[in-house]
Amino acid sequence: MTRIQHIANDRGLGTTYQELFDRIPIPLYRTSVDGEWLAANQAFLALVEAETLADLPNARDLWADPDLRQQMIGDIERTGLDYTEQPLLIRTLKGNLVWAEPKTVIVREQGDVQYFEGVMIDITAQKREEQARSELVNILENTSDTVLAVHPTGALRYVNRAGRDLFNLPDPGMKQAGSVESILPTTFLGQLKKFGSFMTEIEVPSATGPVALELTTQEHRTSTGELDYYSAIGRDVTATKLVSEHLEEAVRSKDRFVASVSHELRTPLTTVLGSALELRGLDVTATSAERTELTDAVIEHALELSNLVEDLLVNASFGNDSVRIKARPIDLAAQLQQSLVSVVGPSTKNPIMSGTASAWADPLRVRQIVRNLLTNAGRYGGPDVHAEVHQTEGRAVLEVSDNGPGLDEDSWDQIFEPYESVHENQSLSVGLGLTVSRRLARLMGGDLIYFHRDGRSTFRLTLPRVSPSGA
Repeated sequence: MTRIQHIANDRGLGTTYQELFDRIPIPLYRTSVDGEWLAANQAFLALVEAETLADLPNARDLWADPDLRQQMIGDIERTGLDYTEQPLLIRTLKGNLVWAEPKTVIVREQGDVQYFEGVMIDITAQKREEQARSELVNILENTSDTVLAVHPTGALRYVNRAGRDLFNLPDPGMKQAGSVESILPTTFLGQLKKFGSFMTEIEVPSATGPVALELTTQEHRTSTGELDYYSAIGRDVTATKLVSEHLEEAVRSKDRFVASVSHELRTPLTTVLGSALELRGLDVTATSAERTELTDAVIEHALELSNLVEDLLVNASFGNDSVRIKARPIDLAAQLQQSLVSVVGPSTKNPIMSGTASAWADPLRVRQIVRNLLTNAGRYGGPDVHAEVHQTEGRAVLEVSDNGPGLDEDSWDQIFEPYESVHENQSLSVGLGLTVSRRLARLMGGDLIYFHRDGRSTFRLTLPRVSPSGA
């Protein structure tokens, strides 16, 4: 019995005290050092799911980890503590686990511990809440999305790991994080205060470049309705935006392609059809020169159509990797000469040619490249066209140059992009010839570049050179 019980018994108040002891809603207990239960009220018995004091096992056996009790007693005896609040996990008589926070008085006589007594507070709900909070923080810390908690004043209450990495904030991203206005546009806090819950997209700087964040915000209130904080979840949509932009560009490219192809097909087709109809309608008095002129027009524009279709088919074949290269030793100058047959335009039919070189390449693909280069010079270059063949160590080189106006250096690579136009009179050109030519050159182990130097625009085709042994 406690000291109060002894006094109560002396005054004849034992029954009254016991009733009061049992009715107190806080779990009260007393146990010896050996674990014998000396007293426990009804609230304590309810806590451990027992009917009477006699039902209780040794106190040591109520601990989920019995060895911890003996360790705690050893710590108490060694340190001389008179009070402890060390939380413990209890296994009730029905096998349930309960977290308890004992507020224990350690009673000593002549320095030796005699017994423990005090209250036992059930903190299971608190522990579960802490565990749930810990699990939530763990989830937030490991998510790839940026998560923010913002005080109504704009102070950052929490920033998860993804957010700290994005905004280069110190760990743990709390207290030292500062204001939301230090990491997001200054208008964002105003939007939070005005709308509370909304979605928006913003661009923020990062070490790797601008990042597009899709932010979803929500306001959180206390049980009394008072605004507690705002949350914001930011998803990086930079890649999605790039894909969307690429898709939009693909649609625009398709539209340009359809418009330009229809134009380039319709023009020569109209000429071919018109010339053929005129030929059919010529009477016997027509001169030979008239017939030759119409026939040349049909041939020239038919070749133009054939070349265009060939470029379209090859470009489509790049998409499914079906372009095949059949390389063998070739005379580059001879391939240049053969290419003149399929070149459209009087100014490019007779370029000044010089030099010789042996290349390891596909002759069909080389003629297609040369035809595109000569056609391009005829359409957009000056009248003085040169085609020079030579070889360097390990490389066969063909340069097609003209004295036309050069392109800005920023456009030197741009002209090899599909459907790109850098000439004012090329607005309805398919713009595939140079694209196809460069890709074919690279498939054969060479390259095709453009440069403007000393008043001349030059396209340089390089191909693997045939070794002296012919291997």
